[in-house]
Amino acid sequence: MRVRIYLIVFLVFSLSAFSQSAKKFYKQGKKDFKEKKYGSAVNNFTKALELKPNNFKYLSERAKTYEVSLEYPDALKDYKSHLNLKSSDKMLYMKIADLAIALQDYASAVDYLDRLTVLDKKNVQAWQKASISYLKLKKFEVALDKANKALDVQRYNHITHYFKALALDSLHDLGAANIEYTSAIRLMKNEDPNDIKPLPEFKPYFINHAWVVYRLFDFDNSLKEFEAGLATDPRDTVEPKNFTVYYLRSQPYLAKSDFVNSIGDLNRALVLNPKYTEAFFLRGKIYKKTSQF
Repeated sequence: MRVRIYLIVFLVFSLSAFSQSAKKFYKQGKKDFKEKKYGSAVNNFTKALELKPNNFKYLSERAKTYEVSLEYPDALKDYKSHLNLKSSDKMLYMKIADLAIALQDYASAVDYLDRLTVLDKKNVQAWQKASISYLKLKKFEVALDKANKALDVQRYNHITHYFKALALDSLHDLGAANIEYTSAIRLMKNEDPNDIKPLPEFKPYFINHAWVVYRLFDFDNSLKEFEAGLATDPRDTVEPKNFTVYYLRSQPYLAKSDFVNSIGDLNRALVLNPKYTEAFFLRGKIYKKTSQF
């Protein structure tokens, strides 16, 4: 009987020691994270998890550390494990989707975003991210449906109108795409600081719109939109890069028989990218058309 009592006491003390050790590693991991010693933090959170597997708090902290140190695949794995233990946490669905998008794993992203929108039908960001992810997967009809769902929740959102425009553009519905690009640009310009000068990140709004307007044979407005897009990003930091923009802009000039400006834009494109074969080909066609054999 006394042996059994000793055994029970030993087990209690052993479990307490394991728990204390796990807490010790966890606290040290938190300290390391604060000091930006991310490798050491991961090691300590891992040791804590070895002693107390599937602990919400420990998993969450290690996932966050992986994410901050840009170890996205490991962060994704931990967040998924966390979600398996806590499937009602809506923020985790979004976190997993964001990391999947960062890794360009759009199939995984839409899986979690679709599950999130079932749980939270008014989550505009989830609908938006689902829309752009389906666009990346070239499922344009689904992308359009997701954008419409986002607009059902929040009508005046320039990001959603832009994603809807991209979907319509991809489906070759140029008239409808034109309307949506116009709405996206108008709404974006209503926000500070875009009301003074649109930020560089909105360069694609103008360039995509310019290309749609060109294909609708409105060459003057196409040129205005190209100019507006270039003005947003003078340092050429945002896609599409300026060599592509100049190549595209040369085409409404060409359609207006403005060969000088068309050649000028193609020259600019080739200065920025001397290996841009499409620009060489189009410039050659213009030289031929203008008898500059």
